[in-house]
Amino acid sequence: MDIEEVAVLKEKIGFVGGKSYDIILLFARTLTCFGEKVLIADRNIFHTLASAIPVPEGLQPGKQIVSYDGIFYTESERNEEELTGYDFVLYDFGMVMHRELMQCSMVYVVSGCLPHHIQQLRNLCLPKNKVRGIIFRDLLKKGQKDGTEIKELLSEYPECRTRFLKQEYLDQKNCLVYETTHEYRLRDASEQMQELIYTIFSDVYTEVEEKSFWKRIRKLERKGYL
Repeated sequence: MDIEEVAVLKEKIGFVGGKSYDIILLFARTLTCFGEKVLIADRNIFHTLASAIPVPEGLQPGKQIVSYDGIFYTESERNEEELTGYDFVLYDFGMVMHRELMQCSMVYVVSGCLPHHIQQLRNLCLPKNKVRGIIFRDLLKKGQKDGTEIKELLSEYPECRTRFLKQEYLDQKNCLVYETTHEYRLRDASEQMQELIYTIFSDVYTEVEEKSFWKRIRKLERKGYL
């Protein structure tokens, strides 16, 4: 089925754990290029996203909803009436078990591969029925996948999709770009990051074939949208 034929209701999608702001930005950017209206809700106590989304002088994302390049952003809680104008709300919860997490239809866990990162996530006791995928970042060697801490975390979520991202210079470089020039382009992302964005996209657009997705993406790239 082609993307234009798929009706998607508003979704609340949460991201929990370590560095996920680049994933959120690329996913949000991809959704907007498919005609979706996206609000990023920053619940991370460090507000990492704030470094990547420029705010016009005089506006306060802690009190208002601001917009940049077709993406809407806020650090404050909004009521359901305010959210009805958006197709997607993407939450960055950081390492906090926020009450809004229970309102999400799906949650993605993002973790480093170091033991203390994994233990922090285990301490959150996330609802298993919400967690759709677990993403491990900065993998240095294949053997890390078999580490005790990683195995123990995965055993708690046996139905979840798991993805390992190796430490990639291009991903690190792009984080600098997001925070300085504020350009979020899927075409500039590493191959592993592009594959991850499609994986999350396919969890929402379950009837869209991968071939159809990439055909649309390449068309948008040629026009300079991605």
